[in-house]
Amino acid sequence: MIEKPINSMIDHEDDILILQASVKEFQKNVSTNKDTLLAYFQIAKRIIDYNKAKRHDDYDICAYALDSLIGKNTFYKYKAALQHCLVSEIQDSLDAYKKKHIKADLDNAWRLLDKFNELAPMIGSKAKVAFWRENVSIYPDLEIRKQKEKLGKAKKKEGRQQRANSKRKSIVGLPKNWQISVCKNVKEKYHVETFLLALTGCRPKELFNGITTYMQDGHLMCRINGAKIGDNKGHEYRTLGFTPSKNPIAQLFVMLLEKNDQERITYQLPGEGNADDVRAYGDHIRYIAQRKLGLKHVSSYSFRHQFASDLRKHLGGDPGHEIDFALAMGHMTTSMRKHYGLRQCGNGNLGLTYFDAARKDEVKDDYSPPEHVREQNQADQNRRL
Repeated sequence: MIEKPINSMIDHEDDILILQASVKEFQKNVSTNKDTLLAYFQIAKRIIDYNKAKRHDDYDICAYALDSLIGKNTFYKYKAALQHCLVSEIQDSLDAYKKKHIKADLDNAWRLLDKFNELAPMIGSKAKVAFWRENVSIYPDLEIRKQKEKLGKAKKKEGRQQRANSKRKSIVGLPKNWQISVCKNVKEKYHVETFLLALTGCRPKELFNGITTYMQDGHLMCRINGAKIGDNKGHEYRTLGFTPSKNPIAQLFVMLLEKNDQERITYQLPGEGNADDVRAYGDHIRYIAQRKLGLKHVSSYSFRHQFASDLRKHLGGDPGHEIDFALAMGHMTTSMRKHYGLRQCGNGNLGLTYFDAARKDEVKDDYSPPEHVREQNQADQNRRL
């Protein structure tokens, strides 16, 4: 680290030599191409402009790091960018002094060198650099990490809520039986399975796991191989039974059973059911619904929220139906009901009369309706009394 001479008798030529030596020492230890230098100057400008707006010191990279929550690797990259910028500005001040011999330019060069030294330039042997990293590092690591974790949790929670709301609200204002319109327009390889998506409200991933249809006591039964299965969530399978005369889509699958003269038919989308397959199916549904049919915001998951809305209206608001709702949706807790569907968007009777699931006796009944629903239920009960 080079410091400004304190002997006032040293002339300006010596000042120039010392400043020039500091510039050359940095430049000989750092090799960069033109593209890197251009990127460095853009970064440095961004930091300087930001600090000016916040009324910080122009070259205060610690304040910028804390405000912007940048990571450690990014911090050192940005520090190098500031170093290159300062070296360039020192050289510009020296050149200006050589041309006009204005002492203010020389003083500015020394001021910039002080800023440069505050950044503790990482030059020299690996041992020297390692010592600097361990003992002199100016990266405010702990404080930034704590802030990033706190902000990250808040953003993650907000993002989950926004995504949940956007999916559920995608069915608001849609025409009645919009699902059938989408089903009729999808590719042939997705055709029948998309009708099953509309009928059962299954997760798109479950179409790749397979859904088996068969008749039992005059009902169309749909056995769904579940997804999102864990210790406290999901069922390995669930079975829904529909009265065909009350559901036109259920009638379609009864006809397919009769046409193929089979007792059971298992439908399964082509593919391995990995994330790419599910995404490709979802992209196709969005294309058909949004681009071709003009159904804004509709996605493959909108079918599940429409089914939940129809199910809410089908089951009614009376207590005691929360377990049936959880079984139909493939949930292990009734509290999930508040996240799915909107009763005002329900289209009527589903003809759904049978509910079963692998772990139906383990479903936790902890549903608590919103306050306005509780008040309405109490008012209805008082009227009946």
